[in-house]
Amino acid sequence: MKEEMNVNEQKYRELISRNLPRVIETQDEHEQSLALSYELMEKAGARTTEETALLKLLIVLISDYERKLNLFSADGLDQ
Repeated sequence: MKEEMNVNEQKYRELISRNLPRVIETQDEHEQSLALSYELMEKAGARTTEETALLKLLIVLISDYERKLNLFSADGLDQ
């Protein structure tokens, strides 16, 4: 069963506005997203609910980019 997160909308909005996560389209954006996700993961027990919500979003965006990259490579189109 999913654990419900009580995200403070104002704090989350501020966090999002500082980081501006969006669909990853370049290797640079991928690296920036990975760096931020690692930073958030290292906080572990000290991470806020809002930071956890951002981390979950980043994981989705990173996974999507990597999936598309793997499909592109698997088709032989990366040459």
